[in-house]
Amino acid sequence: MTVRKVPTVEFPTINNALLVSQPYDTIRVGEGNFPETLEIIIKGLRLIGAGKGKTIINGQDLGVTNGITINNELVTIENLTVQNFKGAGIYVNMDENIIHKVMAINNEIGIDIADGNRNMVFKCEINENVGEGLISRSILNKIMHSKMIGNQANGLLVESQIQNNLIYCCLAQKNKQDGFHVLGNECYFISNTAKQNGFNGFNVTDSLENFYIFNKAIENNGNGFVVDLESTLFENISKKMV
Repeated sequence: MTVRKVPTVEFPTINNALLVSQPYDTIRVGEGNFPETLEIIIKGLRLIGAGKGKTIINGQDLGVTNGITINNELVTIENLTVQNFKGAGIYVNMDENIIHKVMAINNEIGIDIADGNRNMVFKCEINENVGEGLISRSILNKIMHSKMIGNQANGLLVESQIQNNLIYCCLAQKNKQDGFHVLGNECYFISNTAKQNGFNGFNVTDSLENFYIFNKAIENNGNGFVVDLESTLFENISKKMV
């Protein structure tokens, strides 16, 4: 379990360090702007930056591509910013990965959990992306203590037929469409806030048996909650614009 530091004389880029990394190694990335697209195929790799807004993976001039693509399991991405990609800032293809304290800003999609189950997004900021802030297309994912602000589509989208996602203590604010748009089934929304979104706060369509507990919908342009007949709601609050 080797720790490699970027940038150094030996590893001037993140990709240089990835080429020699083995399972469960750590790459620590210092402050700076890194115009790279990264594919992580190493099980258990940890990619750790110096902080949001300090370590920046920048796709400004890289064409249509994702920023970080995760193609193995038990990977951790932490303490960095992914911005300006014409694909997803982070694209997840495998199981049981962790995205922690990451900012995904001004990408086509902020974070796209396209495949793989039991992934976790924790304490992330997913802001001002061209399309959706965060998309979950797989089961048993956990999105917690994260913010989706100012995205041009929905703050968070759970795709059709997707089951058993947990969305806990998240904020969706000032997104152009819905704060939380749910097409999946048996998902749990607990202690979230949808505020000042262009459409509805929480929009549940063509889905079954979702649970909404202790959520707040505040000053959205549409309705606070649009839910299917088989949803369970308990102690939620909806306040319209005055």
